[in-house]
Amino acid sequence: MGGQKSKEASQNKTIPNSSEPAFGIDLGTTNSVIGYYNHGTVEILVNYAGKRIVPSYVSYSQESPVVGEKAQKMMQKNPKMVVYDAKRMIGLNYDHST
Repeated sequence: MGGQKSKEASQNKTIPNSSEPAFGIDLGTTNSVIGYYNHGTVEILVNYAGKRIVPSYVSYSQESPVVGEKAQKMMQKNPKMVVYDAKRMIGLNYDHST
């Protein structure tokens, strides 16, 4: 019975009537997506390669941070400088051992 109610609620989503643009980030454990809301419509943004889904990886180098597929590839070269599964770290103490 409870499952039916939650299923119906999830199908009846409405977008608030707002003239203010907004961004929404779906930070997934594996992949992330960014949506842009403007004038009642939502657009999923694309990255430099034209992809809408980006691997949830960040790599730090001497030059600058790198995100997505490039950061994921850095796991082979320098895994200690790559952050992944960051969603699982939300809410943990800094000194929490994983």
